[in-house]
Amino acid sequence: MREVFEVVAKGMQFPESPYWSERDGCLYLVDWTADRVLRLQNGRLETCFEIPGGGPSGLWQDLQGNLWLSLYSGRKLAAYTPQGELVAEWADCQGEPFKGPCDLVCDDQGGVYFTDSGDFEDDWRSGRAAGAVYYLAPGAAQVRCLSAPLHFPNGIALAPDGQRLYVNEHRRNRTLSYTPGAGGAWQQERVFFTYDDNCLLPPTEAFELGPDGMYVDENGYLLVAHYGGGKVLQLSSQGELLRTIHLPRGRRPTSVACHAAQQEIYITEAEFGLLYRVQLG
Repeated sequence: MREVFEVVAKGMQFPESPYWSERDGCLYLVDWTADRVLRLQNGRLETCFEIPGGGPSGLWQDLQGNLWLSLYSGRKLAAYTPQGELVAEWADCQGEPFKGPCDLVCDDQGGVYFTDSGDFEDDWRSGRAAGAVYYLAPGAAQVRCLSAPLHFPNGIALAPDGQRLYVNEHRRNRTLSYTPGAGGAWQQERVFFTYDDNCLLPPTEAFELGPDGMYVDENGYLLVAHYGGGKVLQLSSQGELLRTIHLPRGRRPTSVACHAAQQEIYITEAEFGLLYRVQLG
């Protein structure tokens, strides 16, 4: 069956990181270059709060209802209330400043995994390996590095049982998977999936092709936004391609969220500043 697309919001500058909140009955997302945290509720898109100079690019809600944000432009990891009150923030890993936190995911214990992609101009355009994956344990005062260096790590997700961590290495056009090791460390298990090179962007921008944000549903299936490819891919937990969802408009999907109860997904698209709601056949 074909997917049914609906544009539920438009006019954003660079929408990213949708997150369906069962707790609040709404969809949260960020508008990176507009420095805004947004909320879609009852069909209406509104600004929750702004972070001037922050450049929020990733969002996740913890068990207490706080919104965790990766602030790419501000080079910080931060937690806010949904009303915009700052709860806490971090700017370095053991004295090493972050280069550009990009995406994140919270675990069931209150820990936060996040990617630090690197500088947009130099690292992004050159493709050099300057990024890292970090973890902030519950109640910890310091951030710990799990993996580095990586070629612009972007989207990040956890398997439902917490026993596998997925990281999109954007500039290598692939997804990596990690499994728990001794002493709380994570070890790279394998290259989980390598994406096609069917780029819809002009040749001068073809280097931007790669997996951006992603979501893992309760069955362990991955939904991955292929930035520059104009599509979202559904992958099995074994790395098999199950489905390809082509956007009707827009070549730059940035991330995906799932509202399981309604059997629908949300896709943010940055070329035209769109938010899609998609009913899956």
